[in-house]
Amino acid sequence: MKEFIHLFTLFVTVTLSACSLPQVSIATYAGDRKAAVSLTFDDGLQEHFTLVAPYLDRYGLKGTFGINGKFIGDRADSYAPRLTWDECRQMARNGHEINNHTWSHPNLYSADSVTIVREIAMNDSVLIAELGEASRSVLYPFNGYNDTVLRLCEQGKVGSRRYQFALGQRDSGCTRQSLDRYLHNLIEKGEWGITMTHGIHTAWDQWEEPQILWDFFQTLSEKSDTVWTDTFAAVQAYIKERDASRLSTHLNGNVLTIDIACPLDARLFNQPLTLKIEGLNVADTATAMQVSKPLPATVRNDCLLIEASPYDGPITIQFNRTK
Repeated sequence: MKEFIHLFTLFVTVTLSACSLPQVSIATYAGDRKAAVSLTFDDGLQEHFTLVAPYLDRYGLKGTFGINGKFIGDRADSYAPRLTWDECRQMARNGHEINNHTWSHPNLYSADSVTIVREIAMNDSVLIAELGEASRSVLYPFNGYNDTVLRLCEQGKVGSRRYQFALGQRDSGCTRQSLDRYLHNLIEKGEWGITMTHGIHTAWDQWEEPQILWDFFQTLSEKSDTVWTDTFAAVQAYIKERDASRLSTHLNGNVLTIDIACPLDARLFNQPLTLKIEGLNVADTATAMQVSKPLPATVRNDCLLIEASPYDGPITIQFNRTK
């Protein structure tokens, strides 16, 4: 798996030709990957802790788990045993996103405004009390939303799940072949795929052959150079920052300065962006800094990739210049 290089002093093997002006853009997805995937899991089922999360951890993947605060800790739930808060905390410590799936799982599409606000606010309140922070995103029960739901639920969030690919077997009929096609199409089209899974052996859309799901996780891990798999909040924040940011560049001798202007709330939209710098020759050295901080960077396909915050000030890249 190729990762950005984190060093206190960063050297990258590139040169700047005497007459070239580098082209700077924001990569479509983190690491200049071709596609992105967010794995979302609905309803806060205990199987998410006992079965799903261990496989995600094994393959270095992060998932988004939507919980209903009203049902947390209910092992005798007639739908399926639910997560406990201790299990949620452990999953959060491992980097997974514990997400707002409403307090009691109503269909918000047909709910009034008071109910919509109460369902989100009550769930955020218990998330703050138990996990120390509110959710940064929302997964809608029954995939039910309208313009009013979007307006009320996305306040103070990076976004909400508006589309999904049902990742299950009993009702959705997923096979190895269908998942291979799904991933292939995402890569070919350069899209962000959002999957939706419920239970494994309980709840809706159960798996008769759960190994198919675990193998899909393994495939995502093996394709990490091509597909960015991360939480819903991380990918949504990146996309909105990318689309809202404006770049300005200035070349003075062999020093390139890049300014990023991003109007979003830095407390909420705090995902580093990948800057893609083209028009370079791979040969010698360059250093990348944001103010006084060395930046993670790598070279891929003759492009210099810099991972930087859109809020922390100008980025300077000092190149060796060829004659």
